[in-house]
Amino acid sequence: MKRRHTWLVLIPLVSAFLGGCALSHPGEPIAAFDKLIPLGIIHVAEQHLKAAGFDPGPVDGVFTEQTAEALRQYQRRYGLVVSGMLDQNTREHLHLEKTPGDG
Repeated sequence: MKRRHTWLVLIPLVSAFLGGCALSHPGEPIAAFDKLIPLGIIHVAEQHLKAAGFDPGPVDGVFTEQTAEALRQYQRRYGLVVSGMLDQNTREHLHLEKTPGDG
C-alpha cells in the first residue's frame, strides 16, 4: 500500500513539472535543469553572447527561450555539448565567474 501511495504522489508532481516545461511560451523565462543560475551570471552571459555575435534578446538577466537559442548556436559553433543551458563548460568557455558549488 505504501508503494502505491508514493506513486499517487509522484505522478502528479512529475506531470506538473513536465507539463510546465512543455507549455512554456516564447519570451517567458525557462528553467535551467543543471542548477539555478544567479541573474548576474545570466546577464553577463547575455553580454558575452551578444558581443560574440549571438542574439540572446534583451540583455536583462532573464533566461528566455531566445537566450537558450543563442546558447545553442554558441555551443554548436564552439563544439560544446548543445543543451541551450549555462552548464559549467559553457560558463567556462564564455569566461563567466564560477557559481557556488562548481568546486
